[in-house]
Amino acid sequence: MEKLLLTVSLLALTANAAPVSSLMNNQRAQVKWRQEATNKFNWNKTQEIKWEVVNAFIDVQTSPDGDVYAIQKLEQELNDPKYFVYLYSPISNTWQIYDKDFQAKAVRFDLFGRMYFLDTKNCVLNENRQRQACGFKDFEVYADGKIIAIHDGVSNIPVDTLSSLYQEDPYSNAQFKALNSKYIGLTLLRNHAGVDGALWGLLYEPNVTQYQIAKWQTITQKWYKIEGQKGVALSAHNEISVAVVDDRGLLSLSSQNQLQQQAVYI
Repeated sequence: MEKLLLTVSLLALTANAAPVSSLMNNQRAQVKWRQEATNKFNWNKTQEIKWEVVNAFIDVQTSPDGDVYAIQKLEQELNDPKYFVYLYSPISNTWQIYDKDFQAKAVRFDLFGRMYFLDTKNCVLNENRQRQACGFKDFEVYADGKIIAIHDGVSNIPVDTLSSLYQEDPYSNAQFKALNSKYIGLTLLRNHAGVDGALWGLLYEPNVTQYQIAKWQTITQKWYKIEGQKGVALSAHNEISVAVVDDRGLLSLSSQNQLQQQAVYI
């Protein structure tokens, strides 16, 4: 039976100096997208990046203001792998390393745009790189600072459910829940705290290198397939703009097509 690799998209409007009328039109368009099953996208691939050491991106995350971050994993023959954060510029189509002296497995943002990291010891760090809690392989942070995470499977912290009370880190006093990766029978790849609860996912299939994109339709209460692109990680900026990393480590950015196809429900 197919399983869904879930992700709740982080939805936010791009912070720019657009006129009020343009902002209102964008807001109306996004409301329309939330009400309709839309599965027609154009995919604009970035050029293939030439690295001195060629390694794929393993994760992608969009900030509330639309910045795209990706994680590059560098394998080392005799040492532990290294993880570097890159920031993508869609205008110049270039990547810049975020901090060459800092490593992180993941970058996440809360609703207010505060930045968090998952370090190489599976600990969540805040934007000042202060340790919050440990024992996770993925996480999201709510606006009030509470952490919803996926247990890394090796740490000795208790495994939670969504109905569990929050645990509290004894050092930072940060509150968190560490969910099992197979909670409620679904394999969780990513968990995002979307501002309106919108769900995006990667449809699990055995013996494949990348996965079908799916989206939750709130009116029908069903998942439907997004055609035209597959990937191993994704992050949504809004209902139209989605960043996807494929199995080669290349980033693709979506844009709305004027035509819509009949939704293929799962």
